[in-house]
Amino acid sequence: MGRYFLAVIIACNDSRWRAGCQPACVWQQREGATIIKADDASWANFCEVGLYELTAHAIRRGLAIGAIDMGDIWGVHRPLWQKLHASQDAEPQALLQLIVPHTQFTWDEANPTFYVSIKLRAIDPEIWLGGELRPLSQLDPAFAEHWQQYLRSKQGKWPMRVLPPAQSVGSAAADL
Repeated sequence: MGRYFLAVIIACNDSRWRAGCQPACVWQQREGATIIKADDASWANFCEVGLYELTAHAIRRGLAIGAIDMGDIWGVHRPLWQKLHASQDAEPQALLQLIVPHTQFTWDEANPTFYVSIKLRAIDPEIWLGGELRPLSQLDPAFAEHWQQYLRSKQGKWPMRVLPPAQSVGSAAADL
């Protein structure tokens, strides 16, 4: 079966996947749904996005105070983290305390810690059918609805409030 799919799936120069027969179209539908699930579980996951944003703040502050430089960013991660942890500046130290699995985030339009917008990685695979490429969403209404609903659910800026692991009322770490 794997050889069959390899024969009908075409990877083009623009790195977009295309299918050229009905069994491959079914595979593409599953692939599109799988990519949406992966996107939702990682890149567009509310908590993961929050941790990523905290990390970005720590790195930006580390650059601003000279604790790290651009060479550290493009190098091995461990030395970068060691340099950030060695910084005597209070802001990166507070941020680093939050970049842990137990930190939680909540949608808070009234008092967000920060706003984030995300890059979605959901795809609408193209299918070669009748001598032309057509998006799967044009051929499969169920996939089209699922894909559009997912895209709508992730649009806009997300108002995120950081909830530190052992948050106490009035905690300074929550008010970054």
